[in-house]
Amino acid sequence: MNADIPDAPSARLFLFGAEPSVARLAAELDDNHLVHELGTRLRGLSGEARRALNEEVAATTDRLLDLDVGDLLLAGWRKHQALRAAARATLAAADSEEIVVLASHRLTADHTVPVEILIDDVRVSTLDLGLAAVCDVYGLIVVVRRGLLAEVKSGECALTLTLQVKGIELARRSARVDSRLVIRPGAGIPLLSDEEVRKTFPSGPPVDGLILPPSSGPESGASG
Repeated sequence: MNADIPDAPSARLFLFGAEPSVARLAAELDDNHLVHELGTRLRGLSGEARRALNEEVAATTDRLLDLDVGDLLLAGWRKHQALRAAARATLAAADSEEIVVLASHRLTADHTVPVEILIDDVRVSTLDLGLAAVCDVYGLIVVVRRGLLAEVKSGECALTLTLQVKGIELARRSARVDSRLVIRPGAGIPLLSDEEVRKTFPSGPPVDGLILPPSSGPESGASG
């Protein structure tokens, strides 16, 4: 287990720790000659203008890193058939709970944000900022109640995050993390969307007063 992974890790903290990330990103962009990847109209920029562009792209990229690592991966867990079956079962039987032991499996997620580069209000290039996660999960035991992922008992994630800008890899880190640091259910994480609940229980689930928000998030998948 990696001792320097913080509780509730954001992508920024996982990749960079306490290091100032904007300065690091700007330096990586300059080292990788980002301006030359953006087309001929930007190659004539002065050194000062190039530094300003790199710093602005770095600041925009840094905002992407506010993403919570667990939130990035949640869409994959919502697709896991054992969890979905437990959600339906605990919605059908009030006050029931299911302890679900998941076989080792892999979650993947990709989150991409397009950023336009303008000169005199004319778009000259578009950057794709991308954050990719691969998480191999081992020994995961969770509790499902009322259709919600309610508790994480144990488990470990071998997590790799990769940050790219226009195909340029700016940062990558791999570490083994306690699953309880990655998945924090709080009041419970919906495993089924409102539409799925309505289709399964046309008259409403037997669990009194239950309101499930629709599940959504970055594109993600599970396999195992």
